[in-house]
Amino acid sequence: DEAKSTFSTACGKQLMAGCLNLGAIALQQNNPTEAKKYFELACKTSDRLCHSLASLEYREGNLEKSKSLYQKSCTGGHPQGCTDLG
Repeated sequence: DEAKSTFSTACGKQLMAGCLNLGAIALQQNNPTEAKKYFELACKTSDRLCHSLASLEYREGNLEKSKSLYQKSCTGGHPQGCTDLG
């Protein structure tokens, strides 16, 4: 798939939008383990980018971890992280 290849190249070059998109594709393909790998990479790069990982952890029932990651994304400047934090 051309989009996945493009995102993979971007992620490999440390362009986190590519990693986040690869994670989203993995979720669409019902592969949360692969998605988590990409979301963790983005989160390690910038606190603001922890929102996708927080949402995945929440869906998996890891409420304390998701709360911590929502806080991290909120503090990093992601408004939805603040909203989802409650």
